[in-house]
Amino acid sequence: MRGSETTAAGFDAWRASRCLKVTCRVEQHAGQPVLIRTSTGTVEVVALHADGTMVSALARGGLTEQQLVSIAVAPALTVYP
Repeated sequence: MRGSETTAAGFDAWRASRCLKVTCRVEQHAGQPVLIRTSTGTVEVVALHADGTMVSALARGGLTEQQLVSIAVAPALTVYP
């Protein structure tokens, strides 16, 4: 788990740079973008919360993609309580 703060434009630029060499897709969860990156044996989910908090969850086995999405979009994981 990792957290930081960004804007929607910053998230888009970051997403473009991270998706050059791996499979990526963006889904919407509660109206906010969620980046899902996959490579051999690794899944990373990065969610942009409405307040600008960006939460990243990474797993190398053990958790499913949907479990990582649920973690990353959890309302309690925010810079601004």
